[in-house]
Amino acid sequence: MRRFPFALTLLLLLAATLPARAQSAPFVKQSWTTSSCEGHYGNTHNYSFFGSRHQFCELRRITLPAKGEVKVRNENGGIEVIGQQRNTIDLEARVIVQDSSHARAEATAQKVIIHTDGEIHATGPSSGIWGGPSWYVNYRLYVPENIAAQLRTENGGINLRQLNGKIDAATTNGGLSLMNLNGEVHARTVNGGLSVMLGGDGWTGQGLWAQTTNGGVDVTLGSHYSAHLDVQNVNGGISVDLPNITRIARHHYAGNLGHGGATLSFRSTNGGVTVSD
Repeated sequence: MRRFPFALTLLLLLAATLPARAQSAPFVKQSWTTSSCEGHYGNTHNYSFFGSRHQFCELRRITLPAKGEVKVRNENGGIEVIGQQRNTIDLEARVIVQDSSHARAEATAQKVIIHTDGEIHATGPSSGIWGGPSWYVNYRLYVPENIAAQLRTENGGINLRQLNGKIDAATTNGGLSLMNLNGEVHARTVNGGLSVMLGGDGWTGQGLWAQTTNGGVDVTLGSHYSAHLDVQNVNGGISVDLPNITRIARHHYAGNLGHGGATLSFRSTNGGVTVSD
């Protein structure tokens, strides 16, 4: 008879721990600031083919510690990373849902979880093709400018600005936009164009290697930019309107800009390449 109070006490203690466990879930609503997207879905976004479907967008914001490297994995949606003089990461996640009604779309959005422990990524309900809900997330991150980053998305673009670290960025279906970068950058896409704008006097760091399989390449450099330029493609024309860049082969141009320096390498399999100042 004395064992019953002990067993009851043990059950009560176990039950008391359940709320604490629930609070350790990856997405705790109270830890985010949420608001309406107000028509702004992010610079790298997708749209549903079903134009008559109702759309709901929720903007979630959170500040995270910067640990030297940030990783983002996305399936549907874009990734934008902006470097600043700061020591934390401000994450904006725009959760966008299409469904048969606004109420259903909003309810689906609440089931989308943004995980921030380790690799930033989202999980949620299965997306339907014919009549069911579909959803995706566009990420924008404000990060320390010298942070390392590993970025992956399947269907969406990648936009990088003002970064000076070791960057590895890849998308399958989406364009690449690279602006005022330094450090060591590897960026590639399978189906999408490549747009590059680099200002200043030259590249600081290991260099830039960017490529696309199916898409054009458009590069704009500062008028006094110094670097070693290497441009190649397989199918398509190449236009390089810069001094000291010579044609090495039919689809290969290379040479030093200004005082030379780090390598800027651009590749396209099926698409033209244009480089200018």
